Amino acid sequence: MRTPAWRVAFGLLLTGLTASAAPPPAPTPAPATAPARATIVLASRSIGSKRGQPPAREAHAALLVRFEGKSGFIVQGGPSPVAGTSRMACVGWIIPSEDPDRDFTRATGAYWGEDSVVRELPTRALATFTVPGLDLAHLRALVKEVVAELRPHDYGFDRAPNSNSFVSRLLDKLHLPAPAASPDDLPGWGWKP
Repeated sequence: MRTPAWRVAFGLLLTGLTASAAPPPAPTPAPATAPARATIVLASRSIGSKRGQPPAREAHAALLVRFEGKSGFIVQGGPSPVAGTSRMACVGWIIPSEDPDRDFTRATGAYWGEDSVVRELPTRALATFTVPGLDLAHLRALVKEVVAELRPHDYGFDRAPNSNSFVSRLLDKLHLPAPAASPDDLPGWGWKP
């Protein structure tokens, strides 16, 4: 039995209409944003001196961190009281800075005995690293890990752990090669719990 011609024509028309009503192909996704990348400068500056004296040889290390297209940070360690005890532990801070290189040279208390006076001290760049995939959240998590490792130990300027121990441990966590340093220059450098 033959199908009437009008049914064939209607079927072809319906097929054409439904095909043209089909959704357009999905748009090509926008390119993904580039992965985070940080530039880290391992820097050191003298711990200061009495007013009128040249800066001491012993230095304080920090990481000067810049994320691409964003402001920077100074990452450093230091002593902090442990609540409920007479102990001081070594902790770390991530300090926002528009210009970490300049701000790190400005040390409050670097005139010994003058705890509120800011002194500018020359800063040395000891190493520079480019770290792909590092963002602020990951950096904060690593700082927290290092602080947890150091907290059970008493802070000690001329022994360890101290601010230099904090920075060398953080470099380990970042899988970055910590340069060799003399304990006369960076006391506590390379100390491990």
